[in-house]
Amino acid sequence: MKRVTYDDFLRVEIRVGKVVRVEDHPKARKPAYKVWVDFGDLGVKSSSAQLTRRYTKDDLLGRQVVAVVNLEPKRVADFVSEVLILGAMVTDEDVVLLRPDASVAPGTRVL
Repeated sequence: MKRVTYDDFLRVEIRVGKVVRVEDHPKARKPAYKVWVDFGDLGVKSSSAQLTRRYTKDDLLGRQVVAVVNLEPKRVADFVSEVLILGAMVTDEDVVLLRPDASVAPGTRVL
């Protein structure tokens, strides 16, 4: 494992957001959703997320998630993914989402 400095870590913007919209993403190579997340003052950002094994669209709607918000956008099939929603990789196809254990304002920074 390569180590990073604390200053390197601070360059990664990890924020809490609230899922406000979820759609199927049928053109993705692996089963995925198109997810829109509200990050408060940062606005609503999109993400292609491979969460279909553990979560339904209804499970995700309104849920707080943790995401990296300052990555370069990535095109996934016909959709631009602006943020990376974080989760623990149980297997290559099964992700458990990270979230705060108490409600916080959208856009709150994670350190």
